Amino acid sequence: MNTKIRSSANALLAFVLVHATVVALSAQDPAAAAAFREGAAAQQRGDLQSAADAYRRAIEIEPRLAEAHTNLGAVLARLGRYEDAVVSIERALTINPKLTAARLNLGLVHFRAGALAAAVIAFEAVHAAEPSLLQARQLLGLVLVELGRDADAIPHLEASAQAAEEPAVLFALGRAYSRRDDRHQNALEAFDSAAALNADLPQLSVNVGVSRLALGDRDGARQAFNAAVVRSDRDAAAHVYLAWMDEQDDRLVDARRHAEQAVAIEGGLAESRGLLGRILLKQGNPELAAPHLEAAVATEPRNASWRFLLGQTYQRTGHTDAATREFAEARRLKEQEVARERKTAQ
Repeated sequence: MNTKIRSSANALLAFVLVHATVVALSAQDPAAAAAFREGAAAQQRGDLQSAADAYRRAIEIEPRLAEAHTNLGAVLARLGRYEDAVVSIERALTINPKLTAARLNLGLVHFRAGALAAAVIAFEAVHAAEPSLLQARQLLGLVLVELGRDADAIPHLEASAQAAEEPAVLFALGRAYSRRDDRHQNALEAFDSAAALNADLPQLSVNVGVSRLALGDRDGARQAFNAAVVRSDRDAAAHVYLAWMDEQDDRLVDARRHAEQAVAIEGGLAESRGLLGRILLKQGNPELAAPHLEAAVATEPRNASWRFLLGQTYQRTGHTDAATREFAEARRLKEQEVARERKTAQ
């Protein structure tokens, strides 16, 4: 799962402990009821292995105790056994399709495992069955943002934010707004509200900087990106944005320093590599620029800009044939891009 979700929404990601009713337990074998209660007590105190063992004993005695299957699934998920957890919770839903907590836990298992599309299906089912259940709507909004389905996420997040102020929800709402060109001011308002509740949300300052930059507030953007670096010098995104801004302002020494830090943190990102290569090229260091631009092209072979810069690098280092090849490919990719844009505009 995306670490931004996990670190900023731990309270929302808590599994639901299903308590079987007295009536339900009284209908079971006394030994099954006792094992179930033992499992619930162990689960509550965090003794996950003992909880799993107790729930298994309850299921062995009474295989149709849906609540035991549900809780076993939650425990298995917390132990990192996601596939087994899904099997257990789906068994509970086969026994009792109306057990909403089981379906919510199923969504949480998928969410924690990074199976976001499957999590959406589960949370949508819970929301349809119980529209007033706030946690389901909050989680549905969060996962939709991670999938880039911002238009679908915003109504759920807006409704959730009105019902209860939760920093992770407000942060996700701000992210959804920020990816829509006309809503950066709304994004900043959501980020401010999230920060008032939890100023330590990961990536908060970077996202504030992005929206301020989109609104033309370069000073505010730089301040936000610097704040992100102060909070954590290993924030690659903040270094990338600072490198880009410094490059735009012809502060190439500072730009190179930030770009090199971004590459040191996340060297696999084409954006970091390509940006560093471009800066080095501007500084008159094509030999140093070449490996970074080659890495950017290897990661994003259809990026015409990286191809063109690599062609310039080869040209300046005397690799004429390689330069000709990269220029030709950059031109071909650019022509395709223009053609797509024209087709979209028609």
